[in-house]
Amino acid sequence: TESHHRQKRVIGGLPQDPGLWPWLVSIQVYNTGDKKYNHVCGGSMIHPQFVLTAAHCINVMFSIAGLQQNNSVDFSRWNDPEFFKQLRIVIGEHSLALDDNIQIFRRVSKVITHPDHNSSYYINDISLLKLRWSVRLTDHVNLVCLPPPLSWQTSFPPGTMCQVVGWGRTTSGFPWRPHQAGVPLINTDECQKKYSHLVITRDMFCAGPDDASTDACVGDSGGPLVCEGEGRQWYQVGIVSWNIGCGMAGYPGVYSKVAVFTNWISEMISVNMDPE
Repeated sequence: TESHHRQKRVIGGLPQDPGLWPWLVSIQVYNTGDKKYNHVCGGSMIHPQFVLTAAHCINVMFSIAGLQQNNSVDFSRWNDPEFFKQLRIVIGEHSLALDDNIQIFRRVSKVITHPDHNSSYYINDISLLKLRWSVRLTDHVNLVCLPPPLSWQTSFPPGTMCQVVGWGRTTSGFPWRPHQAGVPLINTDECQKKYSHLVITRDMFCAGPDDASTDACVGDSGGPLVCEGEGRQWYQVGIVSWNIGCGMAGYPGVYSKVAVFTNWISEMISVNMDPE
C-alpha cells in the first residue's frame, strides 16, 4: 500500500456552533515537548461509557506516545497503562483553544479493537474506547444512534447527502472549532473503479463529490460520518478511515461501514461495560 493515501480532513467545511454535534469527541495525546494535550483523532459517543473510533488511530496515538511499536496482530498491547496516562478523551468540546466549562474530560480504561483489523490495508478499521467513568448526558454531551445491522444500502442509498464532522485540517490549517462538510454516498462499484489499484472491502464505503470540494483529512480520522434518518434522527453510518490525499479529485474519502459492525459493537459493550 502507499503511505500517502491515509490522510483525512474536513475540506470545504463550515465551523459549527456548540452543542450541534453533542456526540463528537476529541481524542488527545499528551506531548511531553510542549507539555500539553494535542488533538490527534476524532471519535463519537455511542454509550455513556464507550467511544467509537478507527483502529488505525490507536496505532498512530500509541506511536505518538513513544511506546514500542511492532507489527503484531495482538492488539491487547494497546492496553498499556503508560499509554492510558497520556491519552485524554474530551467530550462536548467546541473550541480546542478555550476552556468554556462545557467539555468533559475522561481517561480510557480499555481499548477494544476488532480482532480482524488489518492495519496495512485498513480493513475492519474500528475500535472502542472504554472510559474509566461514564458520562452524564446533557444538551452538549449525548449519544449518536447506530444504524441497524447491514441496513446501509436500504436506509442510506448512494446519493444520500451526509455530514462528516471534525477538527481535521482545513484549507487554511487546523481549526480550533469543529467543521462539518456535506458529502454524498457513492456506489461501492463506482468507488472501486476510482481506486482500481486498491480494494474497497465489504466493511468500507466511499463518500464525496466528484470535484472533491468537500472531504475529510488529517485530524478527522476516527470521527463520524452521519446521515439523517427517519424522524430527523442522526445515524453514524461511517467512521473516517482513509483516502489518497485530501480533497483530491477522483479519490473520494473511504469510511468504515458501521452497519457491518453493529452486532460486534453491541456485544463488546455488553461484555465490557461496568455493572450498574
